[in-house]
Amino acid sequence: MPQETDPLRRAIALGEELIRISDDAGQSLASVHIHTGVEMLRAHVERTEATALSSSASKP
Repeated sequence: MPQETDPLRRAIALGEELIRISDDAGQSLASVHIHTGVEMLRAHVERTEATALSSSASKP
């Protein structure tokens, strides 16, 4: 599972840094769009991990 989510977690960290840079540069609209993408990635990671946990819990 970490193999699937590690690149996404790195992308989230990069996105958070881009949000800070955009805010510092006065590009609030860019920050909003980047934030939306970061939230989508977070949701995907959460779903992926939840699916993995539920499938591993159901195995004997």
